[in-house]
Amino acid sequence: MSNLENAPPSSSLSSAAWDLAGDNKAPRDDILPRNKISPRRDEHYYMGTVVFQVEDTLLCLPKAYFLQESPHFRDMFSLSTPEGVGMQDGSSDDQPLRLPEQVTLADFRALAEVLYPRTLEFNRSPSLSRDQWIGVLSLSHLWLMDRCKALAIDALSELLSGDPITKIILARDYHVPAWYHSGICKLVQRQKPLGVEELCRLGAELTLKICALRECLVFKEHEAHYGVWEMRGCRGYAGCDSKVSQRVRQECPLSGP
Repeated sequence: MSNLENAPPSSSLSSAAWDLAGDNKAPRDDILPRNKISPRRDEHYYMGTVVFQVEDTLLCLPKAYFLQESPHFRDMFSLSTPEGVGMQDGSSDDQPLRLPEQVTLADFRALAEVLYPRTLEFNRSPSLSRDQWIGVLSLSHLWLMDRCKALAIDALSELLSGDPITKIILARDYHVPAWYHSGICKLVQRQKPLGVEELCRLGAELTLKICALRECLVFKEHEAHYGVWEMRGCRGYAGCDSKVSQRVRQECPLSGP
């Protein structure tokens, strides 16, 4: 994702506030330029006190959970409106709080469903699709919403259980160490070698590290030598135990939060 400082300013509050957010590392292929048309109200999420504009849609949501869950929004809403500017951004349809272009409507709606679910399910996360949960993960990481991020990680851990490549990529973009190392462990120990498409998605550097680990992290089957690495003609099926995990963590560290 591009730097939030490049977001088009709406007025002093929103343009200054977006400078408080950090970089997001994952470029999104589905971002399109905003249409130059009058925004319309969202049919489901128009029920609160702050008017957000995402793409060509206005969503009106209560301020409370944004203040509670995100230090970024707490800082934003604490900014006073300079003299002579007029009304604060987010106060009306005519002066909405315009979110940066990398925030898609689909992702923001998914986050709104987590913060303000439309169905009452006590002690249960909302039923979102895989792509919707990835959107929640992206925005909760961007806006430092730790509890929302934890919900997304929990839901996606199951939804992505059979897709170690995607887990590794998301782990790098949104700093999820458990996904990163467990995904690499699966690739190291699986029988099928890495393909060209997987190399392109992972990048050459990480692919080379994984290939090097695949050459050495093979268990001897004899109990007397269990845990000793050796080269063999076929690949073993040992689980990702502490020895394998430790070697993966040493060779493939996950940098940065």
